[in-house]
Amino acid sequence: MWLAMFRSKFISEPIVLSPRSERRGALKAVPVFYDTSTVFAQVTAAVKTEQKSAWEKKSNPGHWGSTGDVELAACSDALRALEAVDRSLPVREYLLQLNAAFSELIEKYRSNDLFDRDGYGLGTLHAIASVFKIG
Repeated sequence: MWLAMFRSKFISEPIVLSPRSERRGALKAVPVFYDTSTVFAQVTAAVKTEQKSAWEKKSNPGHWGSTGDVELAACSDALRALEAVDRSLPVREYLLQLNAAFSELIEKYRSNDLFDRDGYGLGTLHAIASVFKIG
C-alpha cells in the first residue's frame, strides 16, 4: 500500500526498463556467421555506430574534451584492422585472424595511457569487437 501511495504522489511516469538483453549481466547471444561478408558488414555497421557517437562527443568539446578524437582514431584503427584481414578465407579462419588483429589493437590501446588516458578508445574497440568475439 505504501508503494502505491508513493508511486501515485511522486512518480508521474511509469518506469520503463530496457529489454533484458540490453541490461547489465544479461547473457549475450552467441553470433553465428555463415560467410565473411556478413561479418564484415556487421563490424562495419558497429564502426559507423561508434563513429556517430564519437562525432556527437566531438561536437561538445567543453564537456567531452578530446574523447571524440580518441574514439574516432579507434574507429579508424578498427577499420584498418578489419580491412587487413583477407575476406577470401573460410569463416572460421577469418574470425580467428580478425580476433587476433583486434586483440593486438586492444593491447596497443591498453598500453598507451598517454593517448587514451580515460579508456574511451579502448571501450570503443571492445564495443566493435563484441560483434564477432565469443567469450
